[in-house]
Amino acid sequence: MRCIIQLAILDELERRAGPIYRCFDVIVGSSVGALVGCGVSLGFGMQESTELFYSFVDEVFSKHDRLHEKLKRLSWWSFSKHSDDRVNEVLQKIFGTTTMQDLLVKPTMVLCHNPQKARPEIISSDEERYASVPVWEACKAATSAPLYFKPKQVKTRYYSDFLLDGGLISNNPALFGLSKGMQIMRQRHGEADLSDVLIVSLGSGKIREETSTTLSGHINALTTAPFFGSSEATHYGLRDLLGRNYYRLQVEIPNHLKRPDESHNIHELHAITEEVVERHYLPVIEHLAGLVTEAPAQAAPIVDTGTVTLVPEGEADLHDVLIKSGVKSLN
Repeated sequence: MRCIIQLAILDELERRAGPIYRCFDVIVGSSVGALVGCGVSLGFGMQESTELFYSFVDEVFSKHDRLHEKLKRLSWWSFSKHSDDRVNEVLQKIFGTTTMQDLLVKPTMVLCHNPQKARPEIISSDEERYASVPVWEACKAATSAPLYFKPKQVKTRYYSDFLLDGGLISNNPALFGLSKGMQIMRQRHGEADLSDVLIVSLGSGKIREETSTTLSGHINALTTAPFFGSSEATHYGLRDLLGRNYYRLQVEIPNHLKRPDESHNIHELHAITEEVVERHYLPVIEHLAGLVTEAPAQAAPIVDTGTVTLVPEGEADLHDVLIKSGVKSLN
């Protein structure tokens, strides 16, 4: 549901900078960010992507299954809250028969978790072994969150593994983008300098949890820390490493919108994001539009469609608005 936040921000950037896929040399997406990233890399406009995502939410999360279909998914060996058949069908409608090699931005990287090998699996459009992987399959794997969907089997030239949601590895995959950007610059110019990298990282909603010493509070901390901790570490590390070459746009959302599969939340999420963008981020997006359209030839701009980051309170200059200011929930 929350990638509507990323789409709303990118829509404003597109209005000022033109087609998003022309602005970046590397795109990397984790979880629902993979859907956004692959759509951008296929040349989808943000208005079109928004309409497609509304349709996706309606088809996947709003329809009710018959009893025997629910019972089938509740079996211990194949548990999933939502229908894989339905999400597969919708993703195929969106992405058709396109494969990773058809994507316009090379590399476009889709981050997944490979539980069989206990490691990240990065399905990248610039690697031959992933060239024939259908885009819809990569996106299904990247969004196969445990309990919500079944793992997705992805076949390459060399192996066939079951993959899970990339958020299990990192909800902020900007570090993978930085690594690839540096590699590209070395190939092009023989050397790479961090000052030539521009990372634009888009969150998909920050929720501030209440501190609690109860059992439920401890359980909540144990279940959320593994997912969000790596994202926070990535954010702080890149902020200190890249300084003004790292931009992170995030929107704080109310606690009642935390469920990722409540279809009725999408309209409120969209409205909150549009208001936050209008009140806080328009000057920042104007600034970014200038950066991504006037970047020097040697630069390797990267768009990261990850998820959460910590945004402490306080506001300073234009850059600090992106990575330091606390944008309060708008209720």
